[in-house]
Amino acid sequence: MIIKKRLEDVKEGFSNLKEYVKLGKEKFLESKDKIGSAKYEIIKTFEALSSICSHIVVKKFKIKPPTYASCFEILAEKKVISQKLAKNLVNMARFRNLLIHMYYKIDDEKFFENLSLGLKDIEEFISAIEKLIKNEKTA
Repeated sequence: MIIKKRLEDVKEGFSNLKEYVKLGKEKFLESKDKIGSAKYEIIKTFEALSSICSHIVVKKFKIKPPTYASCFEILAEKKVISQKLAKNLVNMARFRNLLIHMYYKIDDEKFFENLSLGLKDIEEFISAIEKLIKNEKTA
């Protein structure tokens, strides 16, 4: 199942990103290698999040989301995730776009702050998708 595979990718990314946050801001910002790796890891992790979202919205709800961001809004409308989480993931989608298209303009300190805050959203998304999978099995 594609959702389970992508969920494993998200969990791996979450684990890796958590290690960067554990370093603390000062130590993290000292290493350009860690900063670059963390930026790539957030892109990879968000791609997997988006893939899960799209797959669920298209297969389960028969809706083709026009954008990454709208996909999360649809999941909230369908009560798979909360409105607050959808809003945070929409912001993460915008941040992902910024990373991809204007990588060099991202302030590393701001990136670390966003990363620290975004971990709980990734964790909440994982829980919501695991709950959905469990409910689908028992339905």
